[in-house]
Formats: sequence, C-alpha cells, structure tokens
Amino acid sequence: MKNRAKFLSNLKFAFTAQLVSLTLSILLSLVAPKILGVEMYSFWQLFIFYTTYVNIFHFGISDGLYLRLGGKKYKSLNYRLLGSQFYLSLTWEILIAGIIILAGCLGVGNSERSFVIICVAIYMLADNGIAYFGMIFQAVNDTKKFSISVITDKVFFIGYAIILILLKTTSYRPFVIGYIISKYCSFVFIAFLGRAILSQKPYKISSVLGEVKTNISAGLPLMLASFASNFIVGAARFVVDKAWGIEQFGKFSFSVSMTNFFLLFVRQVSMVLFPALKRESEKKLKPLFYTIKSGLNILLPLLLLVYYPGAWILGLWLPQYKDSLIYLGLLLPLIVFDSKTQMLFITYLKAFREERKILYINAISVMLSLILSAIGAFVVKNINFITIALVVVTAIRSITMESYISKKYFEDVRWKDILTELAVVSAFIIITLGNNRLLAFAEYLACYVIYLLFNKNSVLQLFRTVIARLSKKKK
Repeated sequence: MKNRAKFLSNLKFAFTAQLVSLTLSILLSLVAPKILGVEMYSFWQLFIFYTTYVNIFHFGISDGLYLRLGGKKYKSLNYRLLGSQFYLSLTWEILIAGIIILAGCLGVGNSERSFVIICVAIYMLADNGIAYFGMIFQAVNDTKKFSISVITDKVFFIGYAIILILLKTTSYRPFVIGYIISKYCSFVFIAFLGRAILSQKPYKISSVLGEVKTNISAGLPLMLASFASNFIVGAARFVVDKAWGIEQFGKFSFSVSMTNFFLLFVRQVSMVLFPALKRESEKKLKPLFYTIKSGLNILLPLLLLVYYPGAWILGLWLPQYKDSLIYLGLLLPLIVFDSKTQMLFITYLKAFREERKILYINAISVMLSLILSAIGAFVVKNINFITIALVVVTAIRSITMESYISKKYFEDVRWKDILTELAVVSAFIIITLGNNRLLAFAEYLACYVIYLLFNKNSVLQLFRTVIARLSKKKK
C-alpha cells in the first residue's frame, strides 16, 4: 500500500512537471516562430537540437548509477563515494566544454552557428549535473525531487520567455541565454536536495576510479542506446540541415517539436515506471505488460485524430509554416510506435538488464535512419520521403523490441495486435496525403472504428481494468 502511494505521488509530480514542460513547449513552438521569423527560429531550433546530445559527455556514469542503485533506499547510499564521482565527472566535463568553446570560436565560419556551439558547451555542465543527481533520485524511487527540479527550470524560463515575447524580441539569442540560466537554477536546486552527497570530502582519484569504471561500464550501453534513440530522428534533422539549409531545417524541426509534445509526456511516465517495475515480482510482470500494451494500442491511434483540427488551427496562426504541417501529418504516427517503445518496451528491457539489446536495436535503427534520410535528401530529394522513412524505422524498432520481449520472457507474441496497428497507421498516412482535411478526418475516424472492432478484446480488457480501478478507489 505504501509503495502504491509513493508510486502515485511520484506520478503526480511527474505529470505536473510534464504539464509545465508542455506549457513551455506550446509557448515556444507556437509563439516563438511567430515573433522570431523563420531564420531566427531555425537557429533557436539548432541550439535545442544540439543540447539534446550533450549527455553523451558524462560517458554513462549517471546511467550506471541509475541501473546499479535501482530499488535501493536513499539513506543507504554511500554519499562520499557518490560525491567523489560527481566531482571527477565535473572535472572532465569542464575540460570537454573548454574544447567545444574553442572549436566554436575558431572552427565555424558562421557567427550564429559559433554562438550556438559556445552556448551548448556552457549549457552542458548544468544539464549533466542535473542528470547525475536526477538519476540517483529516480533510482531510489524519489522521482518527485527530480520532477520538482524540472518544474523549477521550466517555470523560470516560462516567465523569462513571456517577458521576451511581450517585448517583441526578434533575436533568438536572448532566448538561448535565458534557457541556460534557467537550467543552472534547476541545477542549483537539485544539488541542494543532494547536498548530503556534495558536502562529503572527496576520495582521492585513485580510490574512486574503480567505481567510476564500473558505473561507466554498466551505464555506457544504456547511455549510447538513449543517444541512438534520440538520433533516429536527429539523423534526419542533421541531413535536412546539410541538404536544404537552416530555414528548411527550422520548418522540419517545427514538426518534430510538435510531435515531441506527446513524447515528453511518455518519458515522464517511463521515468516513474522503471523503479516500480524493479520492485514487482516476476509473476506480475507479464499481465502488467499486456495490460499496459492493450491500453496503448487503443489510445495512441486515437490521438492521431487531433492532427486534422490542429493542422487547420496552426495553418491560420503560422501560414509561413505550411510545409511544416505536411511534415507533421506524416511524422505524427511516430508517436504510436515511439510511445510504446519508450514507455513500455525500453522500460521492461531495462528492468531485465538488457541494456546491450536496447543499444543493439537502437544502433541498427540509427544506421537505417541515416541511410534512408541520405537517400531522401540526395537521391529522391524529397523531405516527405525522409519523414515517412522515420515512421517506418520507429515501427521496425518497436516491433523488434516487442517481439523480443514477448518471445523471450512471456512466450506470447501477439501478431494480430501488431498487424492491425500497422494497418491503421498506414491508413492514416495515406489519408493524410490527401488535401481535404475534413474528409480525411471522417475517413480516418471510420478506419479507427474498424480497428476497434478488430481489437474488441483489448477494448473490453481496458474497459474492465478502468472499471475495476474506479470501483476499488470508491471502496
């Protein structure tokens, strides 16, 4: 009962953090393009794009702690050992940041790109510091502390961004500076929560190297897997920037940022789910897996209906991003496959300590994404091709992980669920390629109803689970 209460408390704070993050995403994705213009907004997106990958420079030490401390109590941790590792990792990150800043000053011809690179290096120190403490709190099932640090970061920047918008700021640079400051505020806050770790006198480097090596060895596959997971879409954005330039990159990135509205929510749920799964008995893992999967199979394709009225409203608000709305319609099915992958499949694989399998599947997916994106950019010369290719790659990754988990651990691969989901997503893409959105909405709604009829058992199972939960809550 106590564990369930803590899980719900963590989930509440995670959802609150996500709600604040969603507010910021809406503000930046819908208002910033309006006031910045296409070029300035594109450089802002370039900065956000690069910051996604700075976690690679902690070399997996935070992920290793997350895996090795999973399920433990915070009070039982060796604070001095954790503090020593933090100071050592901070030292090498400062050196790396210095090299990146030097490269930004000397190696880039475009002054705007130089500014972006220098700011990314400064941002990296705070972001990786937050990741270090955040992973510890998540591992010991105290995720609400990490969630509060996220809320601190986002609330500060929302206030700052509103001021810039009211002042009608037309340069992206003040937005970047405010984004970095808000991240450092969040870092100070979470470091204060982890002051028991920071206040310890560090061990000598020779005494802590063995533990650092163990954590990096455990966490590097997971960190690389996470990097690869992000770079599936990132590879396409990188290719679009190289092939079509910064403005087309900005328009494509706009569609990616809209898709991320949904995926950010999913990541918060998976953050809470991992420590909870680590404490579940093996007997409960199978029914829980299929209960969550059945719910996602029903709900995720339903979300695609939001595209049609949403695209119409966005078209009125941001007419200069007409191309982006086409990319968005083709990219949105990615949430169906990526949501299940992030929330369920990767979470279960981490619980089973299958980090290398995650890395292997994600690495192949990145290579496939790069190859198809390059073909789309330099052979077909069509961004729509790249967008659809991304959906295909995420679908392959999702199906591969699902079939692996089902076959190895549960001996039950449900191909009917997989095939019907592929059919309804394919129908959405084909329908969306048409011009009449009102007709497309009706056509996809009809397809979704047929999809529900094919999966009536999953619908009934979901309905019974919800009724049972509500009845239990009333008692």
